[in-house]
Amino acid sequence: MENQTENDTATINTRPRKNVMLLCTFSNAKKFVLARTISNIVKSFNVKSEIFVFKSKQDPEKIIITYNVDNSKDYDFPKSTLQIHRNKSTNTLYSLNALNKLIAEGAQAEGKDPKEFKIDWSNYKNSLIIMQKENRDNNNKVLAVIELELMEVKSPLVE
Repeated sequence: MENQTENDTATINTRPRKNVMLLCTFSNAKKFVLARTISNIVKSFNVKSEIFVFKSKQDPEKIIITYNVDNSKDYDFPKSTLQIHRNKSTNTLYSLNALNKLIAEGAQAEGKDPKEFKIDWSNYKNSLIIMQKENRDNNNKVLAVIELELMEVKSPLVE
C-alpha cells in the first residue's frame, strides 16, 4: 500500500452509502385510518419496494407499517414514523436507541462490557424492538418488544 495515490486512499476508506432507508409508521387498525396512512406514506415518500403491514400480537389495534424509501432525499418524518433497521435472519426490526438499550441492559445483567455482549436474536424473532414512553404521565422511555404478525403486503402504487 506504499504507492497509493490520494484518490486510492479515499476509495479504500469510503464505504458506499446505502440508497434506501427502512422506515416504520404506526397506525390504527381501523380500515379507513390504515388506508389513509398508507396513502399518505406513498404521497410523502419515494417508496422503493413493497409496503408491509403488521399488527401487534399484544395489541391487535396497533398497526405497524414498514417500507423502504430513497435515502438520497431529506424527509420530514411525521410524529408516528421512525427509522428502523432489520436483522434479516430473524426478521427482527429495531431502532438504534432500542438496540443500544438492549445491549446495555443485557451486558449489565450478565456483568459484561457492552462491547462484548452478544444479542441472541432468536429471542426477538418476528418482533419490533423500540423505545416507548413508560406511561402518559411522564417522558421516561422503556424498552418495548412488540411481537409482529404480518397482515398484508401492498404495492406502493396509490390505489
